[in-house]
Amino acid sequence: MPLQQDVNHVCEQQCQISPSKQHNKFPLLKGILHEQLTGSEYNDAVFYSSVHTADFILNNKDSDCCIRMNDDTVGLIQHIVQKNDSISVVVRLFDTVSSFYTYPCDSNHINIIMLKNLTRVHRTYMLTDLKYKCMCMPLKDSSFF
Repeated sequence: MPLQQDVNHVCEQQCQISPSKQHNKFPLLKGILHEQLTGSEYNDAVFYSSVHTADFILNNKDSDCCIRMNDDTVGLIQHIVQKNDSISVVVRLFDTVSSFYTYPCDSNHINIIMLKNLTRVHRTYMLTDLKYKCMCMPLKDSSFF
């Protein structure tokens, strides 16, 4: 019943309550990891397993690491990095992002997408570049929903 699902998603988006108060303690980093990445941009960086913000929790666990960025790229968090009071995430990108269905409307309008081809390309993003935290479910033929 895709039409009913579309209506429900649109209603959920329109009825979201904005947070009344944001705590000053966010973002909060947890779980220091003893990892190192090559590259001068990671000198003196500290790696963490999760970061808590006022709106969501990001971590690098396989089951809970899918995010969509402001530039509409989608990927899986590989590393959470703090360097010089700035927090960033290193993301492994999918090279194909498309609509999951087009009838009765384009599913991309309600943020339901199909992902294919997890690449070896890693890109570093600041937390402010994050658009959505996503739920990623595997489909057959190495694609994701």
